[in-house]
Amino acid sequence: MTQLSTSLGLDKTVVELIFQNIAEKFFANLFVDSGSRAEGFDFQSSDFDIMCVLKDVNVIQRAIQENMSESSMILSMETGNTRPGFVRLKALYYPLQCSGIIGLRKLGQEYYMSSNKLVELLSSVNNRNGVSFRPHGPCISSTIEATDLDLAITLSSETWPMEAVGCVQRLLRRRWPSDDVITNMVSDGCLFVPVGCKMSPDADVEWRMSFSLAEERLVRFMNHTQFLTYGLLKLFLKEVVEENDETRGFLCSYFMKTLVFWEIIESDIPWTPSCLLQNVWNCFRRLLSWISNGYCPNFFIPENNMFCGKIHGRDKQTLLSF
Repeated sequence: MTQLSTSLGLDKTVVELIFQNIAEKFFANLFVDSGSRAEGFDFQSSDFDIMCVLKDVNVIQRAIQENMSESSMILSMETGNTRPGFVRLKALYYPLQCSGIIGLRKLGQEYYMSSNKLVELLSSVNNRNGVSFRPHGPCISSTIEATDLDLAITLSSETWPMEAVGCVQRLLRRRWPSDDVITNMVSDGCLFVPVGCKMSPDADVEWRMSFSLAEERLVRFMNHTQFLTYGLLKLFLKEVVEENDETRGFLCSYFMKTLVFWEIIESDIPWTPSCLLQNVWNCFRRLLSWISNGYCPNFFIPENNMFCGKIHGRDKQTLLSF
């Protein structure tokens, strides 16, 4: 909690008053994840992403898996009826102490964790100090000292998903980052964020795979030129794209991070200071290609087109002409 209050620039007591009830009751871990400031950037509008891992809930890949705790809710990943990068979480088992956090929806003969219901349930919890929360997309939000804070609710799996094994193989072939970093990255497993595919009729029982922990390790391993390239792309997004009424909202910082990751493992240009401009230009060329093709491949699961339902038709032409 001390680290969190320091990172946010708020008094420790204030942060404790906000989170002491809901954090103690529902969350196993509370940590600042991959917002701009946490990555080392200090733009005027830099943000923090506060990610909360729900306790007493374990996500597994197979219905039969060793070391399953009988004191936790057990959810099994299903990807057969979802778009790449999204899963359904089928309830296999839940003990009585989990009854207060259950947000299940029945589909056929099975019960699935509902992303919408869980966010609504947690946002309805009032802190013992009178602080209220409200739903905000996949987050629950509150306000401290005139600052809006979003807590992204996540579920965790200790297992690296099979859908992202190809990413590990690509990193190993490229020998970036080091083998130790890759091993630790895989050991972290992945998170699940309560966001369904907007194009799915059952979006409220879908969860998006999140590789925030892996991304944090990759960003930390960037050399100076790679990190500077990432920063210049973020600055271009903030000061140019977002300042234009016609292009505002089409692109996001996560796309810039994805650009740099792909460029690092696929480009033959050295990542040295003398090649900085060339590397930045190659990132722009890749971005233009993605926009032209209407396809932005997720770094961990390339089959997940992150432009799907976002950039097409007139929007695409607006960006290309810009």
